[in-house]
Amino acid sequence: MNEFEILEIHHIAGQEDVLLKIQTRNIDSLEDTLIKISEIKGVARTRTMICLSSVEPEFDKPIRFEEEAEYEQTDILWHLT
Repeated sequence: MNEFEILEIHHIAGQEDVLLKIQTRNIDSLEDTLIKISEIKGVARTRTMICLSSVEPEFDKPIRFEEEAEYEQTDILWHLT
């Protein structure tokens, strides 16, 4: 692996415009990567979130937004996260 690898790029709505999912070797490499990204023309700022672990949810039912839906509120929140 190089110093960093871009895994995903998303255009998003909200305070930020772009979401990058990157993988780095370690914290030092992350810091270097953030410096490189912040030096790109047009990048005003960065915000960093570190993923501690990942969960792969199973979508065995379609999501419905009706009053009589079979989902508990927590199920709907989980499926939309």
